[in-house]
Amino acid sequence: MNTSSKWTLALTVALLIALYSPLLQNIITVQASEPYITDVLNILGFVSVTPVEVETFPAGIYDITLYAKFGGFNPDNVDINELSYRLLNTSSFNVLFTPSEPTFYGYLTQPLSKNFTANHQFDLSLLSWRSTRYYTETALNPDGLPHAQVYMNLNDPDMLLIGFDERSYSSQRGDSDFNDMVISLTRIHAYYLDVVSAYDTPTSQGWYINGTNAFASLADSIVDHGNETRRIFAQWSNDAFGNNYTKSNAIYMDRNRTAVAVWNTQYYLTVKTSPTGLVAIPGEGWYNKSTSTTLTAPSVTGYLFVYWDVDGVSQGDGINPITITATGPHTATAHYSQAYTLLIEAGPGGSTTPAPGTYSATVNSTIQASASPNTNFEFDHWELDGTNVGSANTYLVLMNKDHVLRAFFKALPVVTINPTSALIYVGQSVIFSSTVSGGTPPYTYQWYLNNIPVLGATSSSWKFTPNSAGTYYVHLKVTDSKSTSGLSQASKVEVVQVVGGYSITYRRPTTVGPLMLNLGMVMAFAMLLVSVRRKTRKRK
Repeated sequence: MNTSSKWTLALTVALLIALYSPLLQNIITVQASEPYITDVLNILGFVSVTPVEVETFPAGIYDITLYAKFGGFNPDNVDINELSYRLLNTSSFNVLFTPSEPTFYGYLTQPLSKNFTANHQFDLSLLSWRSTRYYTETALNPDGLPHAQVYMNLNDPDMLLIGFDERSYSSQRGDSDFNDMVISLTRIHAYYLDVVSAYDTPTSQGWYINGTNAFASLADSIVDHGNETRRIFAQWSNDAFGNNYTKSNAIYMDRNRTAVAVWNTQYYLTVKTSPTGLVAIPGEGWYNKSTSTTLTAPSVTGYLFVYWDVDGVSQGDGINPITITATGPHTATAHYSQAYTLLIEAGPGGSTTPAPGTYSATVNSTIQASASPNTNFEFDHWELDGTNVGSANTYLVLMNKDHVLRAFFKALPVVTINPTSALIYVGQSVIFSSTVSGGTPPYTYQWYLNNIPVLGATSSSWKFTPNSAGTYYVHLKVTDSKSTSGLSQASKVEVVQVVGGYSITYRRPTTVGPLMLNLGMVMAFAMLLVSVRRKTRKRK
């Protein structure tokens, strides 16, 4: 059949379609010779077309419309071909039109349209009634020949018109009319939303029609790595915003957009005690990277806090609280030791170091205590748990149980003597008396002259009769019944020597200078006395 004959046949078929379309429902069966793809396109109204060398198609949203199927050369004289699209470099075929859409031969009275979205570059594939598969990509066809022709609709450049040629019925090349399935493929103006996330799985990336709203989303907000490190969703950024991981704020799709999920890194802080489970210490949990927290070990009855360690490294004895920065997963352990208490008490008349009070110490450690008597008191002894443990001023307590340590002090006798000073001549006497208070009577007495005990001077009073001139110091020591002694202040006694009716006061020199001065005064006085005696003799 020549070209003009085919054109006449095509016009006849079109006229029949127009006259009998109400009776044909979806498909008109035509058994006459099949038209070429260009004839079919002209009959369908696509008169301004041009062939293009296109075998694959870019990602996007598409409208695909089925217009005609002239693949009826099979035992049932029906078209049972199937059309699919396949993402490149995959073996997954996504069915677009099945044999039941429709199964009859010829033009569709009402073209059948569908939308589909391809997220990657794809091709079209025709599966024949003999299970032979053909592609828009010539190199993939089993015979290596083209089985699809692609035209551009010059009135709508976004529309491609495609005809498939199925030749499985013949080992020969066949008629190559490319009309076994005639479709249009139109890319809808759409933009791609790319959801970028370092963690978890984005669930909303893809193509969106121009002018619509898209929403970025994730499957989960927390990604736990199982090593006390996790990521937690913080917010959306770039072309998206909001802090809801399941649905960002609306993204207006007037261009390709990118939504970026921002994640915080968190580390787990484990807080323990040693012994284990001694007390619950607040602060354990997840912390954002580089943030800090403070841990405080509380008091525990019967135990004494010793030190913190972080990941096995001591933070220093007694340092509490401590601050930890989340540079990674950490374990902080508060170490306690079983403890005993020491109650320190001080009796009247003094105090202790450490001051009276209750103190805790670890088992078998020691606490040193010292006694400090007040004025007119002296330390007497220590009692540990009611037992006298000695009079040493410092005592060391072994903390092998709870203890009570008490410091005892005793009052010193307070002694005064009279007179507190005196001036006499050689041969005269001074009678000293005493007054004693404090201490525990009865008392014993000992008088001292120039810090030397006076033999036999052991009563509350004493008579001092010097036999030479000079300066003397007298004091009294009183001892009570508990062997506690008190000293009086020293009394100063000046003793003067009388020479020829004149008194000479002798003062004990303390340095060479005063000694020379006193000798000079004595010599001058002697010369004066000699001169007086001479004058007296002359008068006689």
